[in-house]
Amino acid sequence: MSCPNPMGDGASVALNLSDKHTAILRRDLASWAADLRADLREPERLEDPDRTRAEAAAYERLCAAVEGGELRVPDAEALRVLRAAAEAHDRETDYERIAAEHDAMHGLLAALEGERS
Repeated sequence: MSCPNPMGDGASVALNLSDKHTAILRRDLASWAADLRADLREPERLEDPDRTRAEAAAYERLCAAVEGGELRVPDAEALRVLRAAAEAHDRETDYERIAAEHDAMHGLLAALEGERS
C-alpha cells in the first residue's frame, strides 16, 4: 500500500532505515492511516473527528517520510501519534520482559562461547 506525500514545511532529516524496517513501517503506518480514514467515513460515530483527521494525516506524513527517506521536522502531531503507537506496542508485546530475557540468554550464550562483555 503506497502512502500519500503530504510533506509540510520544516527542516529535512535523512532517515537511514534498513529495507526490513522500511517495509515494516510502511505497512504499519499505511494501515493505521487507512483505518483512521475508514473511521472518518462515519464521523458522527467518533468522539473527535478533527483529532482523527489529524492523526490520519500524521501517519500519512510519516509513511511518506519512510518511503522518501527523509523526515520533515518539527512535526508535533506525528511525534505524538508515533510515540503513542510505540508505547502501546511495547505494552501489548511485553517488550521489557522479552528484551530482558533475550539479553540474559544471549549474555549466558556469549559466556559459554568464551566471549567477554
